[in-house]
Amino acid sequence: MSQPWDGWSDEQLWSHLRANEQGVNHGSRVWLRLCLRMWGTRSMLDVGCGTGVEYEGIKREGLQIEYTGLDASARAIRLAQAAFAEAQWHAGDAEHLPFRDRSVDVVLLRHVLEHLSDFRPALREALRIAARQVVMIFFLPPAEQERRLEHEGTNWNTYRLEDIREELRGHGVPVIDTIPNLDRNLAVVAHL
Repeated sequence: MSQPWDGWSDEQLWSHLRANEQGVNHGSRVWLRLCLRMWGTRSMLDVGCGTGVEYEGIKREGLQIEYTGLDASARAIRLAQAAFAEAQWHAGDAEHLPFRDRSVDVVLLRHVLEHLSDFRPALREALRIAARQVVMIFFLPPAEQERRLEHEGTNWNTYRLEDIREELRGHGVPVIDTIPNLDRNLAVVAHL
């Protein structure tokens, strides 16, 4: 499936993902770094990492986290590798993660699930890989009614929060936190 940004230059893609509404200082990114510090996170997998904005923030804050980024866009991964060669970068699919079970402390799915036709396969994979937390951050916050939209070849789905919670409970997740209003984003954290 083609994406709207496929026609952008590398410079346009890089700068779009670092704009104020997406960049290192976005409220949801600042909140995540506070959580990573509080949880004592040693390793994380960032699914849908784009060009490495999350890693850039982690590095700026001096957090000592073994970071791995994965994105469906080989071009975004190439840009991330060029900027941050010390981190691990993989082109891949959120629904088929090439990592061992329980191999990282935290799996992050930031602005990913909304773009999938069904959130469940990617969430199952994240739950398989994470040893401690799965963090989902939504720019289209879950609502009472599920809404599905495809625009310019990209899914823009709003899922029901209860369906996400039900999927998590079905996998035996004991604690589920919901954090609203993170700079117009909503986070759901599964504590394993």
